[in-house]
Amino acid sequence: IDLNSKLIEIGEARNITNKLGISYEVCSSKQLAATQPKEFDLVVCFELIEHVQDVEGLLHDCKNLLKSNGLLVVSTINRTMAALLFGIIAAEKILKIVPNGTHSHDQFIKPNELANLARGVGLLCQDVSGFSYNPFSRQAKFSKSVSINYFATFLNSNNVSKN
Repeated sequence: IDLNSKLIEIGEARNITNKLGISYEVCSSKQLAATQPKEFDLVVCFELIEHVQDVEGLLHDCKNLLKSNGLLVVSTINRTMAALLFGIIAAEKILKIVPNGTHSHDQFIKPNELANLARGVGLLCQDVSGFSYNPFSRQAKFSKSVSINYFATFLNSNNVSKN
């Protein structure tokens, strides 16, 4: 799902070309959570959360989409000086691999902040792993460093206490 119909069109075109069998829909997380609660074993927010004003609301929607013991995987950018230098200045302004103005350093979120927000809606952080991308070789890999990009995995557990 995405609210951007252009991105949905791109996804649908790739789906047809590659015969992936994926369903795409212009829809918000709130709309989907209202119509398909507790239907998914896995929800993925890939490079989305740093563009959302209400991160806690998005996490709440994701929790509502998950079955008990379902997993939420979030990929995002850490709010560090390295992320500012490489994620905005290098990627947007120098290399132009991301459109200028795509990111705001203020909206990047530290792993502990994300884990605390997730815990507040009833999601338990299972893992945080670094992720790096080399724009010259166009290769990505998991890494130990979470200084720029990272993946965080959360469990929807009924045993999670909400603070």
